[in-house]
Amino acid sequence: MNNQQKYFERILFYLGLFGILVTVHLYIMNERGFDRGCMGFTTSEAVEEAFDCESVLDSEGGNLFGISNVYLGMAYYIFFVVLQIFIYRLRKHVKSLRLIRLLFITFGLFYSIHLVYYQKTVLDEYCALCLLSAVTVFSMSIVQIIYFSKYKISKIFGKPSNQFVFYPILIVISIASVDFLYFQSLAINKIIEETPSAFETNNQQDPSTKPTTLKSIEDNNINDCRYNSKKPVISNYLSLVNEFDVRIGNPGAPNVILEFFDPNCSHCAKLSRVIDDVMDAFGDDAYFVFKPIPLWKYSIIQIQALYIAAEQELFFEMLEHQFAMQKPKKGLSLNQLKQIARNIGMDEVAMAQRIQNDEYRRYIMDEHKKSRDAGIKSAPTLLINGKTVSSKSRTFECISEFLD
Repeated sequence: MNNQQKYFERILFYLGLFGILVTVHLYIMNERGFDRGCMGFTTSEAVEEAFDCESVLDSEGGNLFGISNVYLGMAYYIFFVVLQIFIYRLRKHVKSLRLIRLLFITFGLFYSIHLVYYQKTVLDEYCALCLLSAVTVFSMSIVQIIYFSKYKISKIFGKPSNQFVFYPILIVISIASVDFLYFQSLAINKIIEETPSAFETNNQQDPSTKPTTLKSIEDNNINDCRYNSKKPVISNYLSLVNEFDVRIGNPGAPNVILEFFDPNCSHCAKLSRVIDDVMDAFGDDAYFVFKPIPLWKYSIIQIQALYIAAEQELFFEMLEHQFAMQKPKKGLSLNQLKQIARNIGMDEVAMAQRIQNDEYRRYIMDEHKKSRDAGIKSAPTLLINGKTVSSKSRTFECISEFLD
């Protein structure tokens, strides 16, 4: 094999390794819910607005045969690198291996074109790292075309040095490891803290003790219902109620209940079911106010969807679907919110456009700041007449006792 031929082979090998790095980074960002943007590091606001990696990966085109394109892409590049090593190392079957490589690159090219077309025409959203992967496959295709135009496919060549194969792979493994460890060390971008539900709090006991039954937990709560003594009473709690808040019940009732929650908070979903029962039982004797506040930045678009749904009196339908589709550390994508909108009879296109136009976003952040200034720094938070209900007492029995 002449030096120029070795040059082309090395380019293909390096492109395969680069593809592995791209897909590993995409996997890390996807697992974090793209909480630090599409690329995972600070870019300009214009760049971040141009891409929505989460929506692309969560779309129907984000997988093939039920397998995420993140894993398929990673497997594709790993297989390509292994195949390239076999082509170098084996003196026999070189023609067959190079034909397999040709077919493999061709498949990758057409699938990448399909994904880019899908992002453009169907989603009108783009994933920056996905596009970078597509560019990598396109580059491999160009190199392969030039390669076959210059050399016979059956050309047999010698083995490369161990340094050529070993050191680049070692560098890629090192970079991927540093990438993973670095983002593991970073906390998910949480805006406020999440507090456990009553059931989970009561279940945090010494494993050597006898397990607590649900009935005993309820009995204990009935006998030990209390407010959180560490939280100050908010005397002007009515100032936290604003025009866009969803309100249910009797405005003239002596009891005002404010529920602060995040649609991606599992504890909030549990409390929501309790509040549903409380509303059924005390609808005429209490005034319920629902205030969504973001625990994470990726929750903001979901809260925007809630406020837009509230305009059509579909707030609870939207919230129920969001709770049912909760995705830890990721949140729901715009495409998933559009699906919910379709299911509950909303205009999905209009809703998506309004979210992209940042409607309610300023209001959401202003309400978030106002809540924090009032001392509400965790979710869910349940206020009854300005007093914070303790996490252990967020049960139907205790709330009923407080209202009685």
